[in-house]
Amino acid sequence: MSNELNCQYVSSRGIAYSCDIYPKKVVSDTLKLPLSTYKDIKDNDSVYVISSALKIFVEMILPEIEKKDIKIILVTGASVISVPNELSEKHGIDYIKIICENSCIKHWFCQNYDLNTSHKKISAIPLGIDYHTVQTGKCLWDWGPVKTAVEQEEELLEIAKKQTFESRMNKTFDFFHFKKFQRHNRDRWYASAAIRNKPFNVSLAKRASRNSTWNMITNYKFIISPHGNGLDCHRTYEAMFLGSIPIVRTSPLDIIYKDMPIIILKDWQSININKLIEESKTIITKSREKLFLKYWINQIKQYK
Repeated sequence: MSNELNCQYVSSRGIAYSCDIYPKKVVSDTLKLPLSTYKDIKDNDSVYVISSALKIFVEMILPEIEKKDIKIILVTGASVISVPNELSEKHGIDYIKIICENSCIKHWFCQNYDLNTSHKKISAIPLGIDYHTVQTGKCLWDWGPVKTAVEQEEELLEIAKKQTFESRMNKTFDFFHFKKFQRHNRDRWYASAAIRNKPFNVSLAKRASRNSTWNMITNYKFIISPHGNGLDCHRTYEAMFLGSIPIVRTSPLDIIYKDMPIIILKDWQSININKLIEESKTIITKSREKLFLKYWINQIKQYK
């Protein structure tokens, strides 16, 4: 059994396992929904559904909830697809109408939020850190040996202590360029072009183990973190957990990043090291409460 629920920092699995109802095995981007898991939903339960399988939930489970006339809190995530717009287009279902106009659903929390405006019945939740890949040993390259989520976090916390923010170099550091995506307006391509040959930027020369990369992060004040295959990115949270400031481009995720120690750029071409240094003086003092799993658990519980 995964132990992300025992970690301090937020992760998609930690949020999933904090819910009353969730798949016993959270498989990213699955199209399957274990129907038996959802047969005993009770009034006021928080119910976790992998975003990519939401169509099955709406077609097979939601009608049963309506028959029982009970109310739930819906939580979706563990998928790279953006919600609700991209998912609605992909499935041919107006999820805002189906979910937000349904009196049985008290509130909807979703990962990879892609509305450009706020919605009174939808709240964005963060992707957080990836503990599950190393825990299962299913790494695309050498991230290191298999470790539990708690063991990974203990190492993360120790590495974060190595350098204060003030002692880190006034440079940006990037390690996203090994894999670029066409999605999200080729954000990684534009970020890469904006920092190419800039004297203030340091690029990781070749892929390294995750702990080695974490150690390198603590040498720099700023970590370049464009969108990847998903709108949100684990790297953004790793940077903050390790005491650096991630640099991102404005997006619907700004609603999550508000009040976090993050610098949001209008576009990548506007990146300027002197402006980053100046802005960091206030950004680094921002609250870290949104980095913790407990904060998001409490956000969900308030709708019970």
